[in-house]
Amino acid sequence: MYEFLDEYILNKLILRTSINMKVDNFSIIGKIIWYSIFGIGYLMLYSAYYFPTEWGKKRNTAITSRQLRNKHLFGPINAIVVLSLLFLFLFGEQLGIVGG
Repeated sequence: MYEFLDEYILNKLILRTSINMKVDNFSIIGKIIWYSIFGIGYLMLYSAYYFPTEWGKKRNTAITSRQLRNKHLFGPINAIVVLSLLFLFLFGEQLGIVGG
């Protein structure tokens, strides 16, 4: 039981500090750097929210609205995934990660 509580408390602390990160308090230079690196993740969030798949199983605006509320957490996560896949696609064969 104590292991569950420790894990629960740790997850709450990590998520709470990540979600409460105030990108709005960054300086202008900080905002430019932040959004130039992670901007693709924010664009993905906004496009998923404002242009959902019409009348199918993939249309779930509750999930996208939750992600949009926590955009400073999910925007960078989406950007890291996309940039990692792009890096793997471009340099994977040269580095020996992707066979060829």
